[in-house]
Amino acid sequence: MVGERTVMPWRYNKYPDFDDRDAFASSRPPPSKTYTLDARGIPVAARFPTTAVVAPMVAGAGTGDPNFPQEYTNFLDVSAEVTYPRIINLWTDDTAAFDVRIEWNAGGGRGGTIFITATGGALQFFCVAKSLRIDCGNWTVNARTMNVSVENGQYGQTQELHLIIRRQALAAGANITFNLPAYARSVAVASDNPAQRANILVTQLDDTPINMSAYNAAFGNGNIPVGACTSIQITNNDAAALANYVADFTLGYR
Repeated sequence: MVGERTVMPWRYNKYPDFDDRDAFASSRPPPSKTYTLDARGIPVAARFPTTAVVAPMVAGAGTGDPNFPQEYTNFLDVSAEVTYPRIINLWTDDTAAFDVRIEWNAGGGRGGTIFITATGGALQFFCVAKSLRIDCGNWTVNARTMNVSVENGQYGQTQELHLIIRRQALAAGANITFNLPAYARSVAVASDNPAQRANILVTQLDDTPINMSAYNAAFGNGNIPVGACTSIQITNNDAAALANYVADFTLGYR
C-alpha cells in the first residue's frame, strides 16, 4: 500500500543518509527515517530518474583494457536520494562480447568501480548504490544496439565475472605487463596457436617491480592465481611471435 511509514533501513547500508562514523564519535543515536513507499514497498527516494536505456554502441577495437577509457561510451549516469539494492542487466542484439565499466557509490565511503567483459552478449550485475554510472565498449567492428536496465530489488544474481584483455603481435622473446584489475583472483593466458602455450611465461610482479613468482601458461588447468601481486607480465619464450593472445582474468566479486 502506498503511504508514509517508518521503515527499517536495509542491511546493506544501515543509515544511508547518516554518517555512522560521526554517530560513534559523538555517541548520538542514529535518527529514524520516514520514507514514502511505492506500491511495491520500495522507497520513492530510492528511485533513479532513468532506469532503462536503449542506444547504439559504436564499433570499437575491443581491447578489453581499462587503461583505454576512451573506448567506452556512457549509457547511464544517475543518482537517487537514498541507497538501495540495484540489479543491473545489460544485453545487445547479438551474442558478441562487449566491455562494461560500472561505477557505484553507496554513501559513507562505500562503493567501487569494476571493469567486466560481458560474453554471450549479456551480463547481470548486483550492487547496492545511491549513484550509478555505466559505460560500455564494443568488441566488434560493427555498431550494435545496447540495452541497459536497472531494477530495484533486495537480491540479484551476479554471474561469474571476467575481464578479458586481448592483444596482437608479441614478438619472440618480448614481454608485456598488465596492471591487475580490481577483484582479480586468477588469470588464464593463451594464444591463437595452442602449441605456443607451453612457451608462454606468466610472472607475478609487485609494485617495485620484483618478480614474486612465475608460472608456465599451461600450469594446472590454466587458471593461474594472482596472489598478492600488483601486475602480471606475459613473456613469449616461443620461437615465433604470438599473433593473437588474451589474458582472461577471473574476478571474485560476489
